[in-house]
Amino acid sequence: FYKPKRPHCKECERSSARMRMKRYNATIRGKVMQALNDSRKAVRKIEAETGREIKDDLTFLDVAFVLGYPECSYCGKYVPEDERTLDHITPMRYGADNTFANITMACFKCNRSKNDYPALSYLHKKQDKYGIQQLIDRIACRERISYDDAYMILVEHAVNYFEEKMEDK
Repeated sequence: FYKPKRPHCKECERSSARMRMKRYNATIRGKVMQALNDSRKAVRKIEAETGREIKDDLTFLDVAFVLGYPECSYCGKYVPEDERTLDHITPMRYGADNTFANITMACFKCNRSKNDYPALSYLHKKQDKYGIQQLIDRIACRERISYDDAYMILVEHAVNYFEEKMEDK
């Protein structure tokens, strides 16, 4: 027992806590909090590895808004709520920040196949011109910048990605 006044043993208490967390994480609030906490953990990890400070101003409402999109940003298919994932358009490891302008909703399959690849390059590889336009437009609207400026940001991040990959070889 944890304390004399507790009615359950440690194993029962842990089992009960696991069940509560499973129910909580199945709710949209739980999914949003989990995605937000995962992104913050990734920020700390990447900052420690690279020594670069990452801007981290993502909020609960930002993540809730993005996970509220019904369609995957990369394949355009409808995604059920329990299969929606948060994806960084440009990976934080390659110069991007943990901000509202840099996140999107992706299905698990697309998020996994994109991996640590910049979205612009990923969509070019898929030859998805409509997806590229949608992505650039979404960034331009969120950042309140022109379409051309949003495109140049994505190009710059893609260039950074490939330069770092060349340095690693």
